[in-house]
Amino acid sequence: MNVAASKTGGRLLGGYFVLLAVFLYAPLAVMIIFAFDDSFVQTLPWSGFTTKWFSNAFSNEELIGSLERSVWIGVAAAILAPLLGLVTAGGMAARQV
Repeated sequence: MNVAASKTGGRLLGGYFVLLAVFLYAPLAVMIIFAFDDSFVQTLPWSGFTTKWFSNAFSNEELIGSLERSVWIGVAAAILAPLLGLVTAGGMAARQV
């Protein structure tokens, strides 16, 4: 009998998946929660609610320029990668590799 297919194996794999998801997403959730804290040093309990960190970030010209550059690079990669794959697939099909 396959261990992963057994009832206990399925529960262990399910538990492992839950722990993995918490390990991956908990830091993201903490960053989102603390992004709205008023304090310069992020501690509990909160000192207040604010969005000043977002206004500071979006008023920084260098950060906005970097964000725009990253978006353009991502768009170019999203357009060029399928085209390159299409050309490669056409070449492989023509040579019947």
